Amino acid sequence: MSNSEKEPRPEEKERKLQEQTLREQPQHATVSCEVCLKEIPKSLAHVEEAEDYVLYFCGLDCFDKWEHQNNTNNRQHNTP
Repeated sequence: MSNSEKEPRPEEKERKLQEQTLREQPQHATVSCEVCLKEIPKSLAHVEEAEDYVLYFCGLDCFDKWEHQNNTNNRQHNTP
């Protein structure tokens, strides 16, 4: 099998799938920020992938607030 016939690496497949998905989305698609609920263009949203779903944030400030709250909740649940 030549180099041109090799199967792409999984991360390359994932990147190509994400690019294709972005191209197929309407330009006006919006999502809500997980923290402040502000409607933002999906193309500009900061994304955090959770175990079973994707969270969107309007910016790093909201992401930091969510992360701090999430870490605090996890510590409270793990304390005997």
